[in-house]
Amino acid sequence: MRTIRRIVLRINSPSDMQAKAVLEEAGIKFKRGDITVELDEQDPTWPRAERICLEFDLIHDHRYSVFTDDERASAQYLEISPRMSDENPRPWRNLERLKEVCDTREMCPTCFKGARQIAPLRLKKAPRWGEHWLFNLIWYFDSPRWEMPPHLNFTCVREDVYMQVLEPAGVPCQPLLLDGSETVVPGVVQIQPSQSAQIATAGLPLTPCESCGGITYNQPWYGFRPAVLGATAPLVESAEWFGVHKRLGEHLLMVSQALYRQLRELDKAELFIPCAEI
Repeated sequence: MRTIRRIVLRINSPSDMQAKAVLEEAGIKFKRGDITVELDEQDPTWPRAERICLEFDLIHDHRYSVFTDDERASAQYLEISPRMSDENPRPWRNLERLKEVCDTREMCPTCFKGARQIAPLRLKKAPRWGEHWLFNLIWYFDSPRWEMPPHLNFTCVREDVYMQVLEPAGVPCQPLLLDGSETVVPGVVQIQPSQSAQIATAGLPLTPCESCGGITYNQPWYGFRPAVLGATAPLVESAEWFGVHKRLGEHLLMVSQALYRQLRELDKAELFIPCAEI
């Protein structure tokens, strides 16, 4: 595993432009017109670059990890993280109409934990897949302008991928409907994990909701994902909520090693992140 650090320059900051010159003198080259540069933490220039970032207060805290094929092949479970999202579910930003799709009787009005889907999701139009086969359907809700809006996430796949790989593995699904009709959206289904598994959360930062007390753990952005405890199904979701904010939590979605090997053969557009072992 290698961890990559990204340095970002604020283009209107004279201090950042001065820092860029210092970085380039230290051997860290920006491509022409770029305001970002990525360095491996094991690169011999990184310690010097980090000192420059601290001296000039540069944005350098974004990092991600690159895993080897062997690390993925030896993981019992891997998080699957879609690189495509669709923000056009209907009803858009409408909390009242959410009740047509979810049972909200036990839902927290602040963090939305407790909402339980009871009807098919609706889309304005069929998704444009491009090279992808998996996407997150994100349903945002209104909030004060200065706050991050709460949202619910739903995972959808191309129907041919579901029929070829996921249905034989026993993964449940349901159709999506076009808004304003009972017409099934062609070529896409919503997948539903068949098991909820505990995650090893010891030591992870967390934030409780001020309304219901529900816990949201900080989303891990780099390194191995936390270990999955007691999972046996091919597609599982974390019992815990993870996110960057107490109002932006979601369940991690993870595939077994056997299912990963089949999905990997389709293409490499989606991101598989190995989970740690106990």
